[in-house]
Amino acid sequence: MVSTPKLVASDSSPPFADGHLYRSVVGMLQYLCITRPDLSFYVKKFNQYMNSSSETHWKAVKRVLRYLIGNMEHGLYFSKGQFLLVCYSDADWASSVEDRRSTTGHVIYLGSNPVARCSKKQEVVSQSSSETEYRSLANCVLELLWVKQLLGEVGMLVVQSLVVWCDNKSTVSMAANPTHHARVKHVKINHHFMREKVLHGSLQVNFVPLAN
Repeated sequence: MVSTPKLVASDSSPPFADGHLYRSVVGMLQYLCITRPDLSFYVKKFNQYMNSSSETHWKAVKRVLRYLIGNMEHGLYFSKGQFLLVCYSDADWASSVEDRRSTTGHVIYLGSNPVARCSKKQEVVSQSSSETEYRSLANCVLELLWVKQLLGEVGMLVVQSLVVWCDNKSTVSMAANPTHHARVKHVKINHHFMREKVLHGSLQVNFVPLAN
C-alpha cells in the first residue's frame, strides 16, 4: 500500500506552478479509482487541494504515480460465488489534522466480488472512536440497503439477512443494545435506524479483528 505524508492546505512549501497539470493528473487518478479502490483515500485527499495545490501536494501525487508503475497488475477481479451481501465497515477517528473530522470507509461484497465502496470525510466531528465507527456503520448500512433494493429491481432477490463486519466491539454492542442510548443520543436520529434493522433480524452486525 502506498504511504503519503500528512497533507494540509497551509503547509510551508511554495505553491505548485502548474495548477492545470495537478488538476489533470488528479482527475485521471479519480477515474482510475473505478478499478483501483486502493487509491480512493489518497485521491480524496488530493481533491481537497485542487485550487490551492503546493509542491508538497504534487510530490505526494508523484509518489502515487510511482506506486502505480510498480503495481500495474493490481485491480478488481470477479468470480462466481455465493449470492450473499456482506459489508466491511471501518473509520479513522479524527484523522484530518485540519478540522479533526474522521474518515468513513466501507466495502460491499456480493459473494466474493466488491460491488460498492466509499471513502469520505464525515460531516461532523465525533467525540469518540466508537461514535466515529457508529456513524460509519450507519452510512454503510444505508448503501447496503440500496444495493439490496437495486438487485431486487432487476429480479435478483436477496433473502438472507444482510451482514456487516466492524472492528469496534463498542459499536457492535451499540448497534444492538438499546441500553447504550445515553452514550449516543447526541448522534443524529437517522443513524439509529440501523438498530431497528438489527432488532428486526434483517441485519447482522458482527465483530472482526483489525488484523483480519
